[in-house]
Amino acid sequence: TQESIDLYSSVKNATVSIKGGEVISTSDSVLNVRGKSNIEVNITGGTLTSGGRTGVYISSYTEPSPINFNMTGGTLNFTGGASGAIQAYKGAIVTIGGDATITSTSYAIQAQENVKLIIEGGYITSSSTYTITAGDSAEVKITGGTIGNTANWGSPATIRLEESSKLSVSGGTLTSKKGS
Repeated sequence: TQESIDLYSSVKNATVSIKGGEVISTSDSVLNVRGKSNIEVNITGGTLTSGGRTGVYISSYTEPSPINFNMTGGTLNFTGGASGAIQAYKGAIVTIGGDATITSTSYAIQAQENVKLIIEGGYITSSSTYTITAGDSAEVKITGGTIGNTANWGSPATIRLEESSKLSVSGGTLTSKKGS
């Protein structure tokens, strides 16, 4: 399939709740979240699997973003292209917590353009160069969880900051197979 679940840019006042089951995409995003106002995504269970360009794509066309993406359970498995398991833009608020699990053969999470990424728990791993990247004034706040990088080639890092992005760490565990 192409996008398995696709909230298109004209969507307003929408809520997506994934509590169980399995959603699969082999060609593109397993979940696209775009919209103009009041968009809420809550993942508390189930499995999302993507072998496409991006696992979950989040982007608003307005700022401040109307998108709140919360993953406090379930699993996101990404084995696709270079855009990663979660690619978030335009001020969206992305919260990862509980026992959520994100695994990726590319970036696990890319936070760009004023995105607020809050990691309160869960397990996030990548076997590529970077597990989390933040750029274009994105903010990353880590208070819990386990974030790891298992790449054994190149110069892997658990977190990479670019441009004027910010990082705050007050808890959790950060690991890298090569130690960076």
